[in-house]
Amino acid sequence: MVMQETFETTSTMDAADRMQKVAASSMVTIVEFLTGAAFSDLASAGHALITIPTFCTNVASRATMLLDKLRRDYLSGSRGAAPAGTYLNKTKPVYEFVRVSLGIRMHGSENYSRFVNGLGAEEVTIGQNVSLIHEVGYPPCLHTWINTLALVIGHSGRKDASSCRSSVYVTLLHIKSSTHTAIYFFVAFFFSPLVQELVSPSLGK
Repeated sequence: MVMQETFETTSTMDAADRMQKVAASSMVTIVEFLTGAAFSDLASAGHALITIPTFCTNVASRATMLLDKLRRDYLSGSRGAAPAGTYLNKTKPVYEFVRVSLGIRMHGSENYSRFVNGLGAEEVTIGQNVSLIHEVGYPPCLHTWINTLALVIGHSGRKDASSCRSSVYVTLLHIKSSTHTAIYFFVAFFFSPLVQELVSPSLGK
């Protein structure tokens, strides 16, 4: 239990250092057991105490190797397109949609291989994947409406249209989680041509 808790709270550490800390966290429990009343064989206890450092070293080495293999399997896809699906509950449909339907793999394979083929040779950027997820989340006509609205905002405020478009997408992400989703999508669906027609003269000024 203590090793699992240490593992879960050291995710920002490098693999080797992390596993050394995880293995070392078991020392107190082992010592308490060997020196406790339940362990009466003092000779065996003394021998076991001497071997604790070797035990921790072996555990850390083995754990580091297993963690590295797990990372490699996830990044390469050898465990399937959505290997973490069995561990998820309510988020499983979204996870499998991104991994399987959109084909977006776990990011980091280039970093894992130390960029042997150069940057951007094996995978696209995180931003490109995020853009893909956003785009497929809305119908085509809504994208037209978003682009038009972004142009209107940018024209009125003299701002870059691409940054305005990102702001509109972020706003719509919040709208999609509200109870008024159907109303907003109805308006976007049927009135986007009207919006374009109304704002076209102002864009030409």
